[in-house]
Amino acid sequence: MYTTKHKHKSHRSALSLISFAALAAMMLVVQACGQTTAPPSASPSPAAASPAPTSAAAPAAGSSDKAAAPAPAASVKVPEVLNYSFVGTTGKQTGAEGWGFHTGIIPKVLAEYGIKTVNAIGGGTGPDINEAILAGRVDVGSMGDTPALLSRAAGSKTKLIGFSSTNTESYLIGKKDGPKSVKDLEGKTIAVVKGSLMHRYAVGLIKENKINAKIINMSWLDSYAALARGDIDAFASATYDYTSYKLTQEGYPVLDWAKDHPILLATSTAIASEAYLSKFPDFPKAWAAARNAALKDLMANKDKYYAYVAETTKAPLDVVPILYNIDLISETAVSEDGVKRVEEAKKFLVEEKLAAKDFNLNEWILK
Repeated sequence: MYTTKHKHKSHRSALSLISFAALAAMMLVVQACGQTTAPPSASPSPAAASPAPTSAAAPAAGSSDKAAAPAPAASVKVPEVLNYSFVGTTGKQTGAEGWGFHTGIIPKVLAEYGIKTVNAIGGGTGPDINEAILAGRVDVGSMGDTPALLSRAAGSKTKLIGFSSTNTESYLIGKKDGPKSVKDLEGKTIAVVKGSLMHRYAVGLIKENKINAKIINMSWLDSYAALARGDIDAFASATYDYTSYKLTQEGYPVLDWAKDHPILLATSTAIASEAYLSKFPDFPKAWAAARNAALKDLMANKDKYYAYVAETTKAPLDVVPILYNIDLISETAVSEDGVKRVEEAKKFLVEEKLAAKDFNLNEWILK
C-alpha cells in the first residue's frame, strides 16, 4: 500500500497537503501526469481472498511536470482513501493507470482533490475484482469489458466510469503439428479463461466459422503447458501476453486474430459501484483528471514508459512496442469507439446467453 510501504512519504504528503489547501484557490495545479501485466488465472472461487495491496511509487526521474490543470474546488465530494484494483498479480499495471502509479502522478493529482491515500492492488482476474467491488474491499476496478458486462447483467449495481483501452485484442494459438485454421478445430478443444474477453472472442469465432468445438476453462499458465503436451488443440490469449508471443515465435501457429473481426475486439474498463459513486459524486472527475495527467506524461516519455513496461512484464525492450503499443491506450475517459465496442460486446453476450439478462447500457455508463 502507498501509505504503509512509503510511510515517510505519507508524512511529507500530509504536510504538503496542508500547505496546498491554503494556496489552492490561488494556484493552477497539476503534475504532468490500463491492459494487464500478468496472465489471469481461471475463473475464481466465490470465496477468493482479498487481493494483496502493492505500492504506488514516488515520481520517476525524467517524468514531465509541465502540464497544468485548474485546481479542484474545495467542496468536492471524494473519499479520503481510494482502493483501486487491476487485473494481474505482479503488483504493477501498464497503460496510463500503471504509469500514473509508477511515477506517483495519479496519487499526487488525486491528493489535490482531497484523496489522501491511494492503494493500487493487483487483483487476479476480472471476476475477482468484481467480487471485491461488490464486497466493498475495492472501490474502483480495472478489467476487460466482458467480466464487467457479465457482472452487471447478473444484477451487480455498478457503473462504467471510463476506458483504459478501446482496442484490446485476443488471438487463437494452436498446438504444433495440429490445426492449421479455425475450421480445423471441428470437434477439438479450445481453452479460455471463463468469463474473460478471450472467452467471448472464442465463442464468437466458433459461431462465425460454424464449427462444433469444446471450450474449457483454463488459466493461461495451465494452457501453456497443456498446449505443449497436446492436451488441448488451441487456446485464446491476449495479444499483449509475452509468453503467448514467445510461443508464436517457437512455431505454435496463430489460427486467428480478433483484429480481423472488429466486433470481437474488446475494451478495458474502469468500474465502480453505484453506492460508491452516490456517496462520492465528484470522484469520477478527480479520477479522469489524474488519468489524463498520467497519459499526458506517458506520451511525453515514451521511451521511459516502454522501459517500465519491459521491467514490469519481463518482455524484451524491442518487443514491448509490439505488445503494448501506446497507440492502443484510450485518450479519453469515455470515448465513442469504446461505447460502440461495449454495446457490441453486450449484444453478443446476451444473444449467446452468456449474460444472465439484458440491461440498458446508457444507464450503466456514467455520463
